[in-house]
Amino acid sequence: NLAPEDLKKATLVLEEIIPHWKPFLVTIGRWGAFPTIKRPRVIWLGIQSEEDRLSDMTQSVEKSLTQIGFQPEEKGIHLHLTLGRSRKAVDLT
Repeated sequence: NLAPEDLKKATLVLEEIIPHWKPFLVTIGRWGAFPTIKRPRVIWLGIQSEEDRLSDMTQSVEKSLTQIGFQPEEKGIHLHLTLGRSRKAVDLT
């Protein structure tokens, strides 16, 4: 979660770099859940195409945000589309 002033700074950075990207199509792959399928907090769809392009975009965003004081992501990037999120794990057993 970002403080309002940090959100404003991040928005300005994104408004500068996004116009340089052209639209493209991605292929959706398998689905999954974090932390587990039986007790998910996040349900996601994997992305099977354009990984290089999406990685380049991610690196561009991270570099730009780091330059204005945001900390880089320590965990690796896992390209996915989040379908849903819950504050508590949901028991699907």
